[in-house]
Amino acid sequence: MVNCVNCIVQYVIIMVAQNDFNLYFKVADTEKELKTCQSIRYKVYCEERKWLPATRYPDELESDVFDEKSPTFIALDDDFTIVGLMRFIKGSDFGTLPFLEHPALRKKEIKVSTMGELSRYIVVSPKNRGLISHGIFRISHHYGRSNGITDYVILIEPSLRRLIERFYWFYEPMCSPAMYYGAFTYPAVCNARQIEKTWYHRYPDNYRFYMDESNVISSMELVKG
Repeated sequence: MVNCVNCIVQYVIIMVAQNDFNLYFKVADTEKELKTCQSIRYKVYCEERKWLPATRYPDELESDVFDEKSPTFIALDDDFTIVGLMRFIKGSDFGTLPFLEHPALRKKEIKVSTMGELSRYIVVSPKNRGLISHGIFRISHHYGRSNGITDYVILIEPSLRRLIERFYWFYEPMCSPAMYYGAFTYPAVCNARQIEKTWYHRYPDNYRFYMDESNVISSMELVKG
């Protein structure tokens, strides 16, 4: 179980997709949800992409030391099946962040106390991929704002960076790409205050979507009937 009960935003965001298809976004806060996330991570990173050695995880659950204090935000469909996920690691919880291990940054000193690293970003369902991604980034942004995060960092491939720019999230590379974590990647950073200003002035619909809390309910209200 994630040991960060007091720091997690305990709410669910509801979004209605096409044909009244509901998506729910919340923190994975049960043992079943957490193990399902780790199982998905194993399938993606060990079996499909082969970025991590499967022999390291005999129980077929991919996890690391950052899981203990870091919430994973999940997207659920109407059957409460996890269709997307992303982990949020706060630099203040560990005094470091995984992206600092990137070969192009190993000799640089970067203060991470107010940084949050977005990792293990996976969209499982081929349906409503855009809405799933939007919702996961939205609930993560709410969490970051409530925890004093000034900058978001993501270890990313150039193609994925171009993809999330479609959601008007603009990340700046922190170094040149290098072979790391199974692909040519680089850590990229996005300033939270600056991106909100960009939305406000250039993309008002995005600003309203990410800042509005009208569809936020208590996680206690999410009960499968």
